[in-house]
Amino acid sequence: MGTDPIITDEPITREQSPATQNQPGWGAPASLQSRLWKHAQFASKLEGEKRDLIVYVPPGYDAEAGRRYPVLYMKDGQNLFDPETSFIRGNHWRMGETADELTLSGQIEPLIIVGRSE
Repeated sequence: MGTDPIITDEPITREQSPATQNQPGWGAPASLQSRLWKHAQFASKLEGEKRDLIVYVPPGYDAEAGRRYPVLYMKDGQNLFDPETSFIRGNHWRMGETADELTLSGQIEPLIIVGRSE
């Protein structure tokens, strides 16, 4: 497998997303941290191993319960959103901030990003 992100055209709804299961107090749309959900040691049937997943949902996600979203799957999930978990501490890829900016400016449609930690 290459290092390029994998994009799927099979969107999911909020009800289908594991990010909303067993999660109290869905956060405010403007808060990036409240829209990131960690799934520690998520078991993969395809790979036969467990990896941490970080799921980003776009601003306004909780307000549109029936909406379907495209999903972007990324490797190196530890580098995507949090400077404290990135390989080079303090130097993360700012995926959440960038996705928020592009979505709110209308340059891209809202999407869900799933980061798989290595």
